[in-house]
Amino acid sequence: MTWNWTKTHSAKLVFKVSRLVHIYLSTFFLSLLMFFCVTGIFLNHTNWFTGDDTYAKEQVPMPMDLKQTLSDFTNPSLLDIEAIVARESGYRDPRQVDIDRDLKEIILDYPLANGFATVILNGEASTMHIEKQTGNLVVLLNNLHKGRHTGRVWSWVIDASGLFISLLSLSGLVILFQKARGRTAGIVLIVLGSVLPWLVVVVWVPK
Repeated sequence: MTWNWTKTHSAKLVFKVSRLVHIYLSTFFLSLLMFFCVTGIFLNHTNWFTGDDTYAKEQVPMPMDLKQTLSDFTNPSLLDIEAIVARESGYRDPRQVDIDRDLKEIILDYPLANGFATVILNGEASTMHIEKQTGNLVVLLNNLHKGRHTGRVWSWVIDASGLFISLLSLSGLVILFQKARGRTAGIVLIVLGSVLPWLVVVVWVPK
């Protein structure tokens, strides 16, 4: 293989841009990259971390507009109810909504990044109960790593991280080709790093 193309003006421009991309992406995403690395270890060793869940229960005043919405319990507007509950509690997008017309009760179940919350609305008593169960900090970090019940915005953060970390890796690969010294050893390491994980899958991972 000839590497004369690395001396051309176009190649030098590509190398310059790659260095800038590599430097600034690595600095900007350093903390986020370390976060995914560390939480990946946490996920692989969940038995290292134990702790009891935290349970909390409170009753909050039912706002007047929610009372009015629940006054006609034969056909309550769930969209209006969910919007009011989101305004009062901060919880959005319930996983499940159960309506008990005999008891005039609505139960909204909300998944959280480190547990769950349940909002119980009683139209007859005009009460609003909020129950919340959460795990420890490691549970939260692990679910952030997986994107489990973390919302749309955090999902975008994960997608952006994957995209820019890929650019970081590719820019490092381009920089490798710039200098003859260490180029061959770098290519060998790339091949080994690509083959070894799949070798582990084929030989040691249970099927």
